[in-house]
Amino acid sequence: MATLPKKAGLFTHGDNDTGPIGALHYIEDVRPDVEVYNDQGLIFANRLFPARSSRRQKDQAIESFVMGTIRPVCFIQKPPQQWAPRSFGLFHLIEKGAPDPRSKRLSPTPEVVDWCARVERRENLSDPWLSQHRMGLLESCSRLLSPLVHLSQNQDQAKYAPLLDRVTSHFPGKLVLIDELIHSKDAKLLWTWSEEAMELVDEDVSQETLARLHYLRGHLLMRMNRKPEAEESFARSVSVYPNRKENGAILNLLELYAGRGDRASYREIKRTYFLDALPEQVRERLGQLDQLVKTRAARL
Repeated sequence: MATLPKKAGLFTHGDNDTGPIGALHYIEDVRPDVEVYNDQGLIFANRLFPARSSRRQKDQAIESFVMGTIRPVCFIQKPPQQWAPRSFGLFHLIEKGAPDPRSKRLSPTPEVVDWCARVERRENLSDPWLSQHRMGLLESCSRLLSPLVHLSQNQDQAKYAPLLDRVTSHFPGKLVLIDELIHSKDAKLLWTWSEEAMELVDEDVSQETLARLHYLRGHLLMRMNRKPEAEESFARSVSVYPNRKENGAILNLLELYAGRGDRASYREIKRTYFLDALPEQVRERLGQLDQLVKTRAARL
């Protein structure tokens, strides 16, 4: 909270940030100049939309707020894609005037770097909530440090490398390292990191994050032209976390089945996961795949 811009509007997301930030702000009166919102319309009375709103309605409401306010707007989670973020590690500041919304500026402060070092050093936490919270914080640290060390031209980037090495010695940090650099680094190097991540899996790793690792490994295998193994990795991801809205491996499996004309497997996946209302982008992609699988199957 101390590092937020003056009079900022801050969007929290999950339990790990909404609870502590809400308690500090609304009960302890920390940073009364800041307005705290939840990006899912939960908990706080100043919600911008009902909690049961559709994803599209929520996105529209948040966009209207961002464009209409004079407050600096910050997000704990990654902000909507139409805006360029400036990452401070603990939060992302929207830069509405940035010419390229895909750009991402990194602004590590000494306070945040020191905080990451302290988070990494905390071990042997007996409380499950504290352990889960620490994993989320390690993700945030890796999301700041990974591109800073491997992609930026920051003259001080080398001094952050030892801290990144320590952060990525834990599963959450290693996973985010791969995720952040998957389109920028050599596939074989990324695959080595993914193998190291597999060795770090323990009982504290959630099904969702384990599925994310299998999903990323599937993409790396596709880049290395190892399609059968990629299919196995996508299928493993789906079996671990069969959530159609959050697991892109399901759509990847459909693309593989359509590409080789496997109508039986294609129909089974589609029947299992895509019966209810779909976002327009997914609907269009499924329409393309429907036509592809018919064409390929007819040639067999």
